[in-house]
Amino acid sequence: MGPTYFWFQWEELVNIGESFGLGHGEAKKALHQMIVGAAKTLFTSNLTSEEIMDLIPLRPLAEEEATLKKIYQNRLKNLYEKLKP
Repeated sequence: MGPTYFWFQWEELVNIGESFGLGHGEAKKALHQMIVGAAKTLFTSNLTSEEIMDLIPLRPLAEEEATLKKIYQNRLKNLYEKLKP
């Protein structure tokens, strides 16, 4: 299920990249590099999540973060409850 949490967001980022003038391949390559770099930083940097976020000067979705977290919490907890024996 992991991709279902992010796939639509990744596709939208490719679409936005294309709207900025990148070719489809370029937009997908940029997204790939972003995902790999983010995962590498998260899992190998020995920094906390807060320290990693402090490295980034701009958070374009900052105002929506609480809403997105709430959606994940509500939906995933409800799903877990349905699947739990």
